Amino acid sequence: MNYKIMYEGVAAIFISYFILMLPVVSATNINILFNGATQETVTYDQEQLVNKQITIKHNPSDITWTDVKILVTLNSASLSHTINKIYLFKCNQLTPTECVYSAPQVFDHWIDTELLWNDISEREGAGLYPQVANLFFLIKLKDINERVSWVGFWTQIRRTNYNVFDVISYQTNNIDIYVKSLEFVEPVKMYIENKLMIPFNWLEKVTFTDATKVYGVGSSGNEIEQSPPVFQTAVPSGTVITAINKDYYFIFPETSSGIAAPVTLNLNPSFECGNGFCESDLGETTETCCYDCGCENGYYCSVDPDNPSNGECKDPSKISLGVTGVSVEKVTDCTEEFPVKINLKLENAPKGLISQSVAGKLTLNEKTYSLTCSGGPVYQCETQLRLETLCGSGSLTMGPGEINLTINYYDGPNQKTKDLGTVFSGISVNYECNCNEGYYCDTGTHKCESEDAITLGITSLSSYLDNYKEGDKINLTAKIFNPPTGLVLIDASANLSLREGQVSPGTPQCTGPTQDYEYRCEIPFQIVGYSNQKSYTFDPNYLTFTVTYNDGSVSKTRDLSVRFGPISIPSQFCGDGSCNMGETPETCCRDCGCVNENDYCDLSKGCLPLDNITLSIQSVSPQTVKDCREKHLIKIVAKINNIPTDTSLDYYEYVQNGLTYNWDLQCEQITGDSYECGLTIPELEESGCSLPARIVGNNLLRLSVTFPDGDNPAKTKVLEAEFQNITVIPVYHCGDGVCESDLNENASNCCYDCPCSDDSAYGDDYYCEYDKETYLGSCLPKNQIKLVVDSPTRPITLKSCEINNEINVKLHIENKPSILMVENTYAILNNSNAEMFFCEEERKYGNFTYNCTLTVPSIAECTRGGVYKYYPNKVFFFVSFLNGPEKEETMTLSDDLPPITIKQNIKTVHDIIQEVIKEMRARLHKTIQIARDLFGWYKKCMDMARVMGYLTLFAIVGISIYGGWYALTDKKDPIFHGKWNAEKWGSAVKGTGLIGTELLQMWISYCELVSQLYKLNIKIQELEMEMIKMEKCIEIRQHMLDTGQCKGNEERCFSEMLKCVQFGKVNSWMDQISDVMEDAREAAGRSGIAVSNIGKNLEEFPKRTTANLNIKIALQNKQGDCDFFNTVRLSQQKRSRTRPLEIKTHFKKKNKCIPQCIKFSVTNVKNCNKEDMKIELKSTNEKIVIDSDTKGTVEWFIDAKRIQPGTPYEVTLFCDDNNNDEFDSGEEVGESLYIRFIDNSESCE
Repeated sequence: MNYKIMYEGVAAIFISYFILMLPVVSATNINILFNGATQETVTYDQEQLVNKQITIKHNPSDITWTDVKILVTLNSASLSHTINKIYLFKCNQLTPTECVYSAPQVFDHWIDTELLWNDISEREGAGLYPQVANLFFLIKLKDINERVSWVGFWTQIRRTNYNVFDVISYQTNNIDIYVKSLEFVEPVKMYIENKLMIPFNWLEKVTFTDATKVYGVGSSGNEIEQSPPVFQTAVPSGTVITAINKDYYFIFPETSSGIAAPVTLNLNPSFECGNGFCESDLGETTETCCYDCGCENGYYCSVDPDNPSNGECKDPSKISLGVTGVSVEKVTDCTEEFPVKINLKLENAPKGLISQSVAGKLTLNEKTYSLTCSGGPVYQCETQLRLETLCGSGSLTMGPGEINLTINYYDGPNQKTKDLGTVFSGISVNYECNCNEGYYCDTGTHKCESEDAITLGITSLSSYLDNYKEGDKINLTAKIFNPPTGLVLIDASANLSLREGQVSPGTPQCTGPTQDYEYRCEIPFQIVGYSNQKSYTFDPNYLTFTVTYNDGSVSKTRDLSVRFGPISIPSQFCGDGSCNMGETPETCCRDCGCVNENDYCDLSKGCLPLDNITLSIQSVSPQTVKDCREKHLIKIVAKINNIPTDTSLDYYEYVQNGLTYNWDLQCEQITGDSYECGLTIPELEESGCSLPARIVGNNLLRLSVTFPDGDNPAKTKVLEAEFQNITVIPVYHCGDGVCESDLNENASNCCYDCPCSDDSAYGDDYYCEYDKETYLGSCLPKNQIKLVVDSPTRPITLKSCEINNEINVKLHIENKPSILMVENTYAILNNSNAEMFFCEEERKYGNFTYNCTLTVPSIAECTRGGVYKYYPNKVFFFVSFLNGPEKEETMTLSDDLPPITIKQNIKTVHDIIQEVIKEMRARLHKTIQIARDLFGWYKKCMDMARVMGYLTLFAIVGISIYGGWYALTDKKDPIFHGKWNAEKWGSAVKGTGLIGTELLQMWISYCELVSQLYKLNIKIQELEMEMIKMEKCIEIRQHMLDTGQCKGNEERCFSEMLKCVQFGKVNSWMDQISDVMEDAREAAGRSGIAVSNIGKNLEEFPKRTTANLNIKIALQNKQGDCDFFNTVRLSQQKRSRTRPLEIKTHFKKKNKCIPQCIKFSVTNVKNCNKEDMKIELKSTNEKIVIDSDTKGTVEWFIDAKRIQPGTPYEVTLFCDDNNNDEFDSGEEVGESLYIRFIDNSESCE
């Protein structure tokens, strides 16, 4: 019997039991093409949504492998999709189009079932193997919007031997789909990613590029739900699909590898643009409908709300304002405002301008004018300007100018405002403005001035010429009042009038003018027949100036005249104190006095009677005044009839009812004989003043005057005159805090004094709104004070629930009291208090508004596809305001905010973390399972080793009894064909022990091999977990970049992303995996050597002798970097008649081991000639033989470079003396075999 062949067959069958065939899976790349060019590529992989696992289950007690079961588990792999129905078709060897006509097994939400292999499989040919089982899974999924997707799996299980099963499930590599329009590229991509179906309505055709044949299974939405489901099947002649007639068509590509998993073609519905929802699962995107989906990167959706589908995302910073033209008609009246028309144009104007008319402002030379514009986006604007130049002609430029407008426009369904401004060179104005008749245009002030205002006046005059002599001159100072700019005196003349006599005036000699246009003039004159006995008077006299000046651009000449005088030349005798000859009271009462006692000597008129001097009242104004609480000034104009020359006013007083009152009275002379007096009537309220009026009557004005009486002492006379009654009407005083109802004061005319609540016409529901300066006001209803939200007014759609979203809220208070304070503001978001809401008051164009910010907080468990709605929403203002002078009231004002919806269309950090948790949990579960299997394998190995030990012991005892019996009886052994002696009997016993030992060594090596494979799997799981962590770390950093969380810190975020990839850790894991794989290879090598040794021992059994040799390994210098191991017994090796003595051990050089050479040596050689000894090194790739040298010791050297790092080598020591003698039992061939790693080149010689 050949024991070696038998043993190797058993070992092969034993090892094949542990072969595991893993399923072949891959993802499909779908290329999206337009006009023959690839626009996008998307991955199609059903395992993104569904977990499916198929396990071969076998009971170890079933040694015939007839009761094999297939464990099928299937459940959802998506957080955003749920499984609603599962069809499992058991197809045996049928194709998909044949199989769907059988009744499926139906499951609700998951599968966890066992299938009998004999029930689902068929033989593929005439032989027992292979056997085939085809399974078709059809799964109905629903997303968060309750929209349905159908996906399928096609799995084939092939049994090629009784214990060998292959589970095959794969996908086709590439599919080309051709879209009808370029705008469908992004929607198609999103549709496939979200629903894992190909939207056929947007395609021209679908080409399965890797397939040689396709199977089609179609069904409508109703048919597929029937029990059993109804299908339509087709096997097209080609691999290009151009039309389908069912809602769902499942296409199974067939390639050289077999039938792949089906791809779902869907007659997809289209999205509705303008409904306020971004239906991304139906292909709606920012490009196809920014009205619903909004814009990114700070852009806005430029759209007409009546036509939402025409929207497009634009950059708001490119909206600009430009001046296209300015028109001004020629100005002919510089005193009036004139119209200016300005044409403006909005560049990159939004499509949804809310108002065609806007108000703005125009700034010219730091002055601001209101601007009214209409007709956007090309505006025609008007304003009114006024020239600083009021007359003249010419042109000027008002500027440079700046225009500011605020426009309102739609950003999708929301309203936005934008302040725009532009500058331009200014406004050119041509003007020609003449002055009215009687006016001239002053060239200095550019104003029209009255020509009548240009007058000539005398500011000083020598009116008395005493002791006249021939050649005397009249000296005066003349002044031109209101002179035009640039006025020039070109001539002067004078006209003197002598009452008695004849005078000849000369030409005035004038110098000047001064800064005040004063001229000093001398007028020569000569009196014909002058007599010093006479007094002379010049009156009237005239001075005339001829002047020239400019009226705009026209030069004018004009004569200015002024009367001056009288000028007196007195007689040389009257007034010398003597009534000289010729002097009488009539001609010189100064010297001669008056005849009558009641006369007085008037210095210029002579003697006049005192009784003719009287007082009369000319006017009293006003005669009726209001308010007894105030003082009133009454102007009284009085005239002294026949007033003496040089009269002076001594004192004056007011008399009422015959009594002198000390009311304030002030009088002054306004003309020669007229006086104006101001009488102040004091406050009369305390002295009695009630409706209808207080009459101040029996009034009298008393004046005391003094005047000259010739050379006598001056005379004094008291003059009196009555004047009209003064009526004082009492009135109420709004603002004094007292409700003067007796003076008809009430809440309707003065709520400041008379509270609204006290008036039955109003009451507590009204408040007093009054002017802070006049205190006048009225009662207004409190319920008219309202808080009004100006924007937003339409539903708000936000794009991210991961961040805090800020919503700008603009409000105003309608019918706002003039004195109002906003004490507190808060808001309700989704019927709960908002955490962050603050407002700032703004004043724009004279109106008060409030600019508020409402923060919608981020959601901790925000997930892709989530829709979060906030309603009801409100804002509240707690305000206080004055109700009258002292009462302060409070109110809470509120208004509704529109609904707020957050639609998360992209994956969130929460989603990423959940994916990590799921994947890490799956990996950890798999690692734990492997660890449990490893523990079970260790237990199995120990049990088997124990059994082998017992069997070896039993075999030794058995062979001992067997051989001993034949040795004692001296009978011939029928098995080993010979007689047994003591040596043969001992050899048999030892041989049996060696075979048992080798069997145990083989089993231990095999156990170590399997253990290393388990460890390798664990290491791979650990590496995959590290790769998942790195991948998700990168995905989170990329997500931060995509969502703008790294704005301003892009370099730091990119640096953090680079840190996610830990190459050092990956290299470390790869090194560990490489070491485990190396250990596994070594264990496999040792197991193989053990099998070989068993065969050799069986071949030599029982003819054996043994020899002993101790094998020692020594490390020199590089200890720790080099290593060795031995798996073969270190003594009792053999030499037979046909083979030389062989002593075997093993070693390997680690990667870090760098010796110069390796030295082998044997000490104390026995029973073998030194020249007959040699060393052989053998690996899987090469064999190296080294003969001994002729030195005294047996030594061998080999260059270390010939030894491959990490490769195990078998070392064999041969002793071949060709004498064919067997060694006696226990004989030694040497003391020790040394293997040294030497790094000193000198020692390698």
